[in-house]
Amino acid sequence: PNQPLCRDTRGFILFRLGRYREALSEYQAALPAMRHDPGIHQRLSQVYAKLGMDELSTQHADQARRLSEAAASVQP
Repeated sequence: PNQPLCRDTRGFILFRLGRYREALSEYQAALPAMRHDPGIHQRLSQVYAKLGMDELSTQHADQARRLSEAAASVQP
């Protein structure tokens, strides 16, 4: 299916199999619908790191951290 959560899961599986470019494609397809989820940014950070794209890896790691902090600040 073309559902964002399915694409994210496929990306995770492909990442675990070492198929990083394919994983990246799946994560990028899921991103628009999941842009507020820190997990997708963390996974993108990991795959970009594996592909040697350090600047993009850092950008997504920073976004994951900001989203996590924002979520933590609104919880009682």
